[in-house]
Amino acid sequence: MTYPSQNNPVAGYGWIKKGESYTIPSNTGRNRLNINGAFSIETMNSLVRYDKTINSHSTIELFKQIEAAHPKANDIYVICDNARYYRSTLIKDCLKGSTITLVFLPPYSPHLNLIERYWKFFKKKILYGIYYETLMTEKFQMIQSSSNIWNCRHYNNFHKLKKQMVKIYSI
Repeated sequence: MTYPSQNNPVAGYGWIKKGESYTIPSNTGRNRLNINGAFSIETMNSLVRYDKTINSHSTIELFKQIEAAHPKANDIYVICDNARYYRSTLIKDCLKGSTITLVFLPPYSPHLNLIERYWKFFKKKILYGIYYETLMTEKFQMIQSSSNIWNCRHYNNFHKLKKQMVKIYSI
């Protein structure tokens, strides 16, 4: 089972002593880094893509990556939200003859989507409180960090989450 999703930025927070100020460097909001990814509950691995925009075409490329990552799989179930591009004709045509089957979550239920918990973890451990001078620096750092994301103490938290999701989805 794979859980794809796009990622949106989250503002950080912190404490500062009264009367003191702290300058937080930031970039202009003109450049965007769109992250699209999938998380496998069976292998605990993630696939992360960085695209100019998240649409049917970029999603098809993500699906190709998912299939390439699981070449021996007879069936791949992709649990996804109700983004319009998942229901596009282009996606439907692409999935004909594919091992991927889309399973749609009920509307407004991000709590059921495992990738949303992954993104929260990703933002907290990789994005939060770090200034990237350029967009390419940010992209490079995230690629490096996401490949090492499981080398931390939170790996066990995802195994607990996996057990819960197995019960919910009866894998």
